[in-house]
Amino acid sequence: MLRLLIDDVTLARDGELIRVHIRWKGGATTSLELPRPRSNFELVRTPAAVIEEIRALATAQTDDQIACTLNSRGYRSGTGKSFTGLRVNHLRFDYGIESYCQHLQRSGWLTLPEIAGKIGVHPQTVRMYAKKGLLHTIRVNGRDLLFEPTTDPLPRAHRSKEDPGVLHELHSSD
Repeated sequence: MLRLLIDDVTLARDGELIRVHIRWKGGATTSLELPRPRSNFELVRTPAAVIEEIRALATAQTDDQIACTLNSRGYRSGTGKSFTGLRVNHLRFDYGIESYCQHLQRSGWLTLPEIAGKIGVHPQTVRMYAKKGLLHTIRVNGRDLLFEPTTDPLPRAHRSKEDPGVLHELHSSD
């Protein structure tokens, strides 16, 4: 029935708009501007505000902590789901956002092998120093330890004469 009323229809894409021009039988015209339909990808994309929130939080929080913060603020993913550490990790990767661990490392924090090499002791000894409070550590990503850089003289282990594999006392390096 519409074919009897419409002479022709012209569709033109103009950026984010679709312009529709209808020429009716008898010469009258109607023009409409409609928003461009969003693709499926755009429909499930995590909102830009959430991505910016992740970018800001990643300088001071792990992925799991970011997920808790986003959930407590009522944010949801593009598919309407709550956030998990893994979801945050994927979003950070997709948008090129550095992790908390990467931020700390860029500011000079050291991994376990790096600090062990720097002070010349076994990594297990470094862990013992951290437990005794001689080195400041932060656990990142649930498993990795980072050690705060220090300018103070770092401790050195003293080996036992009875058993060279046993560490008895700590001596500061001179």
